[in-house]
Amino acid sequence: MKTGFNVVVLTCLLAVSSRAAATDCAAIERHVRAVAQTLPYVADQTGAIQALGQSAANALHDCSDSAPLWYTAARAAEVLDAAQQPAELRALGDPKQIARDGASHAPRSAPIATVLARLDASMASARHAYDLDPNYRPAQRALALALAKSGAIDQAQRLLPDHPSTGADRIAIARILLIAGHASDAAAEAKKALDASTMDTDEWAPGEELLRDGNEVHGFALLAEGKPREADRALHIAAIHGSQAARTHRDEMCAAATPSQRRDDSCPIP
Repeated sequence: MKTGFNVVVLTCLLAVSSRAAATDCAAIERHVRAVAQTLPYVADQTGAIQALGQSAANALHDCSDSAPLWYTAARAAEVLDAAQQPAELRALGDPKQIARDGASHAPRSAPIATVLARLDASMASARHAYDLDPNYRPAQRALALALAKSGAIDQAQRLLPDHPSTGADRIAIARILLIAGHASDAAAEAKKALDASTMDTDEWAPGEELLRDGNEVHGFALLAEGKPREADRALHIAAIHGSQAARTHRDEMCAAATPSQRRDDSCPIP
């Protein structure tokens, strides 16, 4: 259950930590890690991630070789919209640039390499992240998706757990099933992802990311099943939570619809 933990307090604690221990990089890393662990219980997760990104960006001036701080900055930039990012984080560059710089300063960091792999969406980046730590679950998911997109479905499926427990694992499985043409199985797996309560302990993530990605793959799977009404509902939710793929699809559908086919809540008539 999320609490009403005050994000202003979080921000102040992170800022004080960065100023008071500007040269104690290990202390700042511990503090940022501790705050990140509270994310599932914070009511305003966006505000908490903004505070994390701001603190990491500030601390990197003195701790430029810190893998945890580069990861925190890259991950915050990845999950926040450009308009949501604090100025200190935007000053480091766009999300891909931050991840690239982080990988340059901490080349052995699988978490940073995994963020870069997701942003870069290339097989080479995904393979590199996996090779850094084959046991790191987010890297396994990144490589599995890259393999599936290349047509290596069997290899992709072998990288993922037979009995997934987290929403992130189930979404990855659903994406691969959809790529493989198993729309019904993909829809069922995506629904399970949205209902999953077990959190990923390898990588912090806002609840909005699960809603975005879970509804996105659920919607496209339902669409492939020939269930446009159910698909539209899922894609509508995905779009609200930031899915560009869902927004693009719905914009195209709305543009092609006749006035009588449009719904006021999703396809307003110009």
